Amino acid sequence: MAMKLCFLAMLLCLLLASTPKAHASVFDVTSATYGAKPGSDVSTALAKAWSDACASPSASKVVVPAGHTS
Repeated sequence: MAMKLCFLAMLLCLLLASTPKAHASVFDVTSATYGAKPGSDVSTALAKAWSDACASPSASKVVVPAGHTS
């Protein structure tokens, strides 16, 4: 019985270790892809980043750094 429990515990550990971790995609409006500049209108860059984030098959995050909105 103890051997079965040990085997199940090892199997569970292997299962948890082999589970892939989802990495969030980050869409930064100030990146070269979107081109938002400090103190300028970021609506176009934000719309493009938002669209790309929604189309992403993985978890996504749209980043607008502080001081980059007008």
